[in-house]
Amino acid sequence: MEIKPTSENSEIAKIIAYCIQNTFKNQLLLGDLHSPMNKISKAYKIEKEGEIVGGFTIYEGIDLPVVVFPFGQTELWQPIQKYVDKMNIESVQIVFPIGTGNQIEPPPFLGWNTYTWEWQQTDLAMRLTKKEIEVRSIENLPQIIAANGDMADKIIEFLKSQKMGQWFHPLQLESELSVVAIENDRIVGYAGTHFETPYTVQIGNVAVHQDFRGRGLGRAIVTAVVLGILRTRRVPTLFVNEQNQDAIKFYEKLGFEVYDKFNFYLGRRQQTIK
Repeated sequence: MEIKPTSENSEIAKIIAYCIQNTFKNQLLLGDLHSPMNKISKAYKIEKEGEIVGGFTIYEGIDLPVVVFPFGQTELWQPIQKYVDKMNIESVQIVFPIGTGNQIEPPPFLGWNTYTWEWQQTDLAMRLTKKEIEVRSIENLPQIIAANGDMADKIIEFLKSQKMGQWFHPLQLESELSVVAIENDRIVGYAGTHFETPYTVQIGNVAVHQDFRGRGLGRAIVTAVVLGILRTRRVPTLFVNEQNQDAIKFYEKLGFEVYDKFNFYLGRRQQTIK
């Protein structure tokens, strides 16, 4: 097999064709191939006898590059490992679905001894299944408005104050699906999207200032984003840490259900491969 970087729309379309066989499990990869996050994700095609048989991406939107493997194509994992080895990257992350049943699916780094691997966290993957969304009054809440790129610095500052924002990138605001809650000219709440695909949109970085919690503001800003996604005829999805029971119950009340689990792994390079 041969691996090459690609930005050709026709080649990316062929990679997407393989990914959509497992749309929800491959949505991280699909998100990297879809605007606007494709601007900070590098796509790679995998060819066999001159035909594209799949691909992977390396997301560069956070401090550590994230190698996103194609789910369901285990025969491609070893060639991807060898290709990444040649890049001589010091540290990488992998986010990979592990299933929700008793039998956990194996991680894609088995036998990949260039790196030492450390489990970081497990997130529940949830998607909206409720057909009717309850919209409550926001009369007594801070003003909720659409977010835009001009607000990026203030949003970053707010998320950092809430000990969040690792997965936030200003490009996400190009989706026009993010909202902020404003009180006395300061941001007190934010809900946006991590990425988009032709089929799903993942909600992320939901945060409410501690002084405004318990008043329905979190529900209001998430509902606003959900309604925006539904207008595009796509499915709202999200990740939530499996230890965060309050957040899980919150999203369940909104109409989200668990469909999978994703493990986050950190790999640190052991040696230089020539």
